[in-house]
Amino acid sequence: MGEVPGKTGNNMVRVSIFSLIYQSPDWADFVYESIHKNTPMISRGDAEFFFVANDATDEVLDHLDLKGYPHYVLVNKRITEEELFAMGYAKPEYLSRVYKGFNFGIERSKGDVVVIINSDMAFSPDWLENLLRCLTPKSIVTSQLVERDHPKFGIFPGVYHGEFGCSISDFKEDDFLDFVLRQKATGLIPGKGYSPCAFYKTPVFKAGLFPEGNIAGRTYNEVIECGDERLFRALSKMGVRHYTVLDSIVYHFKEGEMTSTPSSRTIPRFVPQPDYFPLKPIFVEDGKIVLNDGSEAAIAIRRIRMRLQRVIRRFKVRLWIVKEKALGRM
Repeated sequence: MGEVPGKTGNNMVRVSIFSLIYQSPDWADFVYESIHKNTPMISRGDAEFFFVANDATDEVLDHLDLKGYPHYVLVNKRITEEELFAMGYAKPEYLSRVYKGFNFGIERSKGDVVVIINSDMAFSPDWLENLLRCLTPKSIVTSQLVERDHPKFGIFPGVYHGEFGCSISDFKEDDFLDFVLRQKATGLIPGKGYSPCAFYKTPVFKAGLFPEGNIAGRTYNEVIECGDERLFRALSKMGVRHYTVLDSIVYHFKEGEMTSTPSSRTIPRFVPQPDYFPLKPIFVEDGKIVLNDGSEAAIAIRRIRMRLQRVIRRFKVRLWIVKEKALGRM
């Protein structure tokens, strides 16, 4: 694995956002423009955005330089399927390089908070602010995706369905933004996806970053767990819970960086939207977001316990004040 420095910013930032890119200058332009248009934190200097040119073509590298897009260049050492399996990893081989690209980007992020996005996504206003509002050191949060009904992959579970285009050229941005206004809701649900995802770097480093491939079973072709799932499960064991934020909405074309015109279904299917309502109560305790999915009795007990804790804290403060006054120190 080799690294070639690209052009990146030097300002101190709180949040680092990055996307992998490897073969399409058009997708690089599209995601760069969409992320900057809908993320004022970047223009204010509170956040940075950069590309990881991950085994990128010469055309992409020249384009990134020409446009002056902040980026790092990663050249991965190619590993055979036999070598990957010996390391405990499964198919497909290219995902090993994807996860290496994620880890590479995390390690070079200047912010304490990292946000990973895909290069085939379009963003909506407040997507980042709403995502960060629900982020704590004890949570990893993902945006609520909207996807078209892909002719091969369909729609991933738990995402909204919207036919807002299958390529850059036919993206119906106004229709997508109208949909966002109708669908967005203030609330969290148990995590339903893996990108865009926001997290604090420290717990992710403690969890060992992304594994460098899907986890293999008895053979290279047997995938028993995806790399994303393995990292998120490791974080869960550390008490870092995965949530999806319902008012951070992003459109996913589901085309990667395909250079050919993608196809769509000749006859659109009816796909029911997921129903998350009524939303379950959320508690914040000691900086940790807790999605309460217990019984009504358990919820009531938790509320009573939290009120008692507040009463006890106030009583201790007042007792301390009385003591200090009695000793003549106040």
